[in-house]
Amino acid sequence: MRKVKVRVIRTEKIQAQKVRVGKVQVQKVKVRVVQVRKIKVQAVRAKIVRGGESPGTDIPDGTKTTDARTDCALKMYVSKDGLRNSPYALSDSGCYELFMNDDWSANILYTDMATMQRIYLSSDLSSDHHSEADTSYIKNVMGGACVFVIEDELYIETMGYEDTPGALYRADLSGENRDKLLTFDTFEPFSEGIASDGNFLYTLSSDDMLTKSIVRLDLETGSLEELYELSEYSAF
Repeated sequence: MRKVKVRVIRTEKIQAQKVRVGKVQVQKVKVRVVQVRKIKVQAVRAKIVRGGESPGTDIPDGTKTTDARTDCALKMYVSKDGLRNSPYALSDSGCYELFMNDDWSANILYTDMATMQRIYLSSDLSSDHHSEADTSYIKNVMGGACVFVIEDELYIETMGYEDTPGALYRADLSGENRDKLLTFDTFEPFSEGIASDGNFLYTLSSDDMLTKSIVRLDLETGSLEELYELSEYSAF
C-alpha cells in the first residue's frame, strides 16, 4: 500500500471520452478547475462494507464546524451541469452517493477520502440497512433522488411520482437528525445548479413547466420564493 498525493478539485466538465485502463473501461473527462485542495491519501481500492463487517473507517460525526446562518460569499455547491447530472456530493472529508435498490428504496453511501473505503452512511454495523431506523435508508425514490452538501449539512431530494410530491430533507453529515425542509407542492424539485451564501439556497425551478425562475430557499425556515421569472427562451 503506497501513499500518494491527491489534488482534490472542484471542476466544471468540458469534454468526456471513454478510454480503457487494463481490462476496465473508464470515462476520461476533461475539466476546468474551479477550486484546488491538496491532501495525502493511501492508494487503496474502495469497496462497500456490508452490515456486520468492521468498516475500518468512521462515518462523519455530524459536528458542525461553521455557523450556517452567517453572511458569506455566494458559492456554487452543485455545478451548472445540474443536480441530476451530479451523482456525487463532496464534503471536506468524503463523498456521498445513492445506491438504488430493486424495491424503489435507496441507501446513502459514504466514501472516506482518507481510507478510500465506501460504507453505508450508518453507525449500526448489525443493520441490514433496509429500514427507516437506519440513517442511510430512503424508503421511496420512485421518480428519482439526489444528494448534495452545503457546508456541514447533507441534503436529500426526492423527485416525487404521480400524486406523491417531491421533498427536500436536511441531515447532519453523519446522516442523523434528518428532517423535511420543503415539500415541492408548487415548484418542481431542484434539478439545476445550486448556490448558497449560508443563509439561502439559490437555483432555478418552474411552477408551470413552461418557464423557469430564479428561486431562493430560506435554509432556516424552508420558505421558497420566486425572485425572477426568466423568459421562455432563456428557460430552455
